[in-house]
Amino acid sequence: MKGKRDVFPTADSTCQCLGDLARRVEISGVPPLAEWADIDRRLDRTWRVPSLRRLGPVLAVSALAILCAAGYLVARRPLGYRVANCALSAKGVFATTSARSGVVAFDDGSQMSVEKDARFRLAMVPFGHGAEVSLDDGEAHLAVVHRPGARWSVQAGPFRIDVTGTRFDVRWSRPLGRFQLTMVEGEVLVAGGAIPPATHLRTGQTLSADLMTSSFTIADTPSRLTEAHRADDTYSAKTTSAEPVRQDSGAPRGSRPLPPATPARKRTAIATRNPHLTAAGTQSVQVEALPPPSIEPVRALVPSPLFSTPAVAAPVAPKPSLLRVVFGADGQLSNGFTGETSVEGGEGTSFSAPASWNDRSPLRPEAELLCASGTVAALVCVNENLPKMHCNWDSNWGVAIGWYARADHKSWGDAAVGAIAVDFRGRSASYRLEAHLKGDPKEKMYCIDNYKSGQVVRPSMFKSECWADKGDTLADFHQVDLFNLLFPSAMSYVAFRYCVSGITLFP
Repeated sequence: MKGKRDVFPTADSTCQCLGDLARRVEISGVPPLAEWADIDRRLDRTWRVPSLRRLGPVLAVSALAILCAAGYLVARRPLGYRVANCALSAKGVFATTSARSGVVAFDDGSQMSVEKDARFRLAMVPFGHGAEVSLDDGEAHLAVVHRPGARWSVQAGPFRIDVTGTRFDVRWSRPLGRFQLTMVEGEVLVAGGAIPPATHLRTGQTLSADLMTSSFTIADTPSRLTEAHRADDTYSAKTTSAEPVRQDSGAPRGSRPLPPATPARKRTAIATRNPHLTAAGTQSVQVEALPPPSIEPVRALVPSPLFSTPAVAAPVAPKPSLLRVVFGADGQLSNGFTGETSVEGGEGTSFSAPASWNDRSPLRPEAELLCASGTVAALVCVNENLPKMHCNWDSNWGVAIGWYARADHKSWGDAAVGAIAVDFRGRSASYRLEAHLKGDPKEKMYCIDNYKSGQVVRPSMFKSECWADKGDTLADFHQVDLFNLLFPSAMSYVAFRYCVSGITLFP
């Protein structure tokens, strides 16, 4: 019994110890000090020793859990970096001045240098695997160290560059809608605008894209030749392509290719900058060392300041410039639209900003942004005795930040443009761009599902059946009186906050 009491303390064993103490007091009065020590030892063995034995495994597991949690937090720590010559705004945007360029040095040895008058943002990838760079405007040069599991990306307007380790130069002009990527070393994947997803770009290639014409070109870069080629300044046709590979969607058709070259002849690389070209940057023009008559086809195809003969180089009329819509302090629009901005929510929507709203209420910009926040109730769906599920989407459709084309709420008319792009930011991964025709019922919209910030869209991309991505399309924007950027409701309760930061119109 004594062994069991030492190992497994129970109420009976404790009572027995106390009973022994009571009998000693009854027989001999207060126990002497020696007996007090014996009683204390028995109680201590009854309670403390077994308790420590029980707590041992618990303490070991707790210590292991604390070590694992600490190790996870240390491993999840993002990559550190240091910034020089860049000012940080309250919105988290870094900017360089017109006098100095900036540098960002990362702890893994990667580096990004940013030219003057540029703006960018940084978001670090967990576990120190890389960074996500958002180039709002300007030029940057990146040298990324190749490491296993690295995940680096650059977002420039609607264009995205995915890279694991390489060196490249990227330029993005938001006002002009022009993008250029020059590869110095390695390989990247590019997508966005008219560029197909997962387009490969390799060492020595330059990609130029123009949102205005929805076109892009991929060309070899003469400035990235080998040292031997730089010294000689001539190279054979086998070294580099004679003509840039052009992949257009919506570019003029019918242009003739450059005449094929004889491999034995030498060619001189002439880098020309033409103000009439739609893509920014230089274009490689191959001119053979032949008599003047053989150069005539090249002159007719590539207008260049180097060919000054008026009869041969026909002038190209400049295209209209882009329009960047201006948000007035009272929500009134200008420079492309003359209407006002608004916000509206379905019956399951509750707004925290703006504080008050009724139907389609005016929306005033805050810090040059059109923002809305709040909550959207979950959709209510049933499928009893029905061939498919039916939800209350018609009434609980979500939230819409919208703007009227004209102040009198009539159709856009002759002022309508050929394409539009909306820049925005928000929590959701799915947004919808809508267009409403004057005279149609309020609930009838032409839509583009899964719309991405900065995506340039034409009227033919708007469909009358939004979810199915089919149905009728718009012929043009002339009859449109209202545009919406919609945050849709979902199957669960969701909080929202999103802002429209800019609207660009394309001729």
